[in-house]
Amino acid sequence: MDMIECPNCKSQVPAEATFCDHCGVALADVLRSDPPSSLRLIIRSHDGVVVSLPADRSEYLIGRKDPAIGSFPDVDLVPFGGEEGGVSRRHARITQTNGQFFVEDLNSVNYTFVNRQKIEPGTLQLIRDGDEIRLGRVIFVFKID
Repeated sequence: MDMIECPNCKSQVPAEATFCDHCGVALADVLRSDPPSSLRLIIRSHDGVVVSLPADRSEYLIGRKDPAIGSFPDVDLVPFGGEEGGVSRRHARITQTNGQFFVEDLNSVNYTFVNRQKIEPGTLQLIRDGDEIRLGRVIFVFKID
């Protein structure tokens, strides 16, 4: 069962829940009503280089491109120090569900962090505009416009 973080009390609740089992907040109240016009990852270690994500998709695989083994993520972090920075070939996934965005660690070797907090592999972590995401030692800011 996929789990998400309640934006109010930070407890883990089932992704399909309407209300948080812990604090009772209506999860629908915190969903975005308007779809984003653009999504961006701003790479901190490369003077704020912007990687644009197509806003019409619901899933983005982030990792390192490696043609030898057939790894072709949607966001390749090799040009931004991904190999030296400990980014796995299939490191994390950003998904969009009901107007909310989540990041999930795909059992990477060097972990995924959101706002300096390590997330457990396989757990959907709610992310918002301006959140810092670190994959290994590569840090970027998630932006929604």
